[in-house]
Amino acid sequence: MGKIKKISLNVLLLGGLLFVSDCPAQYYDKDASLKTPNQGQSQGPPPAFRRENIFWGGDLGAYFSLISEINIAPTIGYRLNERLEAGIRANYLILYGEGANMVTGGYGSTSYYGGSVYGRFNITPVFFLQAEYEILNVPSVDFFSTRTNVDSRLVGGGIRRQIGEHAYYLLTILWDMDYMNLNSPYNTSPLILRIGFNFGL
Repeated sequence: MGKIKKISLNVLLLGGLLFVSDCPAQYYDKDASLKTPNQGQSQGPPPAFRRENIFWGGDLGAYFSLISEINIAPTIGYRLNERLEAGIRANYLILYGEGANMVTGGYGSTSYYGGSVYGRFNITPVFFLQAEYEILNVPSVDFFSTRTNVDSRLVGGGIRRQIGEHAYYLLTILWDMDYMNLNSPYNTSPLILRIGFNFGL
């Protein structure tokens, strides 16, 4: 009788081990209680490029005085998600009038041109922060007959207001962290004010 009980006990233990080995591993995962029902399952490929996330626009400004200024700055960007945007910006600035000639100091014109890359973080649908790296080709203050490249690190923020289904205007204020460079077009004032428009596709 004792042998029968011992054999029966061994059979039960063996059956229990086989049952445990056949159970799904998730039931014995120490972190299983922390997982959501779909966690661990394939979620599919990440979202593909979306054409409707592209936006374009730019700044267009003019100032007329003894030294007049015309600024054209087109931009194109991509909305990565509800919070983040990234883009590139071209910039062309021309000064003309009495004193705008960098060589003679008399009447003439001077041009600045280049581009930048920027990123925006939308705090709310209205307010945003912006960081930008810009390179401009400018007349050199050391040798007036030559030109040089000036890089500027710009940080700041602004507001955005919608004016249509896929259109809005922006007011941006940036601070040039490298304004002490004598060749910088912003060295007379590190604050940069922009008014521009963006349009979606």
